[in-house]
Amino acid sequence: AKLSEEERMHLHSLLNFVAFSYKDKPKRIFLPEEDQPPPPPPRKPPVQGLSAEADSLEGARANTEAQMVLKGLVNQKVGMQCSEVAKSLSQQMTDSHVTPSEATFSLMVESCVNASDLRAASDFLMKMESAGYCADSELLDKVMDLYSLSRSTGNGSAASPTATAATASGGGGGGGGGGGGGGGG
Repeated sequence: AKLSEEERMHLHSLLNFVAFSYKDKPKRIFLPEEDQPPPPPPRKPPVQGLSAEADSLEGARANTEAQMVLKGLVNQKVGMQCSEVAKSLSQQMTDSHVTPSEATFSLMVESCVNASDLRAASDFLMKMESAGYCADSELLDKVMDLYSLSRSTGNGSAASPTATAATASGGGGGGGGGGGGGGGG
């Protein structure tokens, strides 16, 4: 399938994010020398206080950039199934003290559903609700379909390992999100 110009732009944003997001992560040391302890983790730079206007502009810019990456991720023509990008974006936004917008949360949930990661999708739905947003019914239907699929397989084999852990523990993850797992659907 041929990608439109906008879809190519979203895919380009996704590829850049994946390619360059690991530059700030600490290097792993597997076999340190016996007399040398591993290096300490790098320190995070202190957050500078911004004015409310500058802070909201920065938040809007961060949400726009995150949405471009996530739109590339959820594009059905591309067919990527990875929830780690959404988790990484969420962590970066949290570290920067930026609250994801409703559209950003929705795309994060959708990317997790596409990756069959029920636990992450549930976690993002909980965060979305905590931020005062309400997911639309179409998105909730996708999450419920994933939940039903993971329950019907019995062992969660159609879902990711984290989704399997979520269904095995009887909940959607993150502190109570399913009313105790009762109901039978």
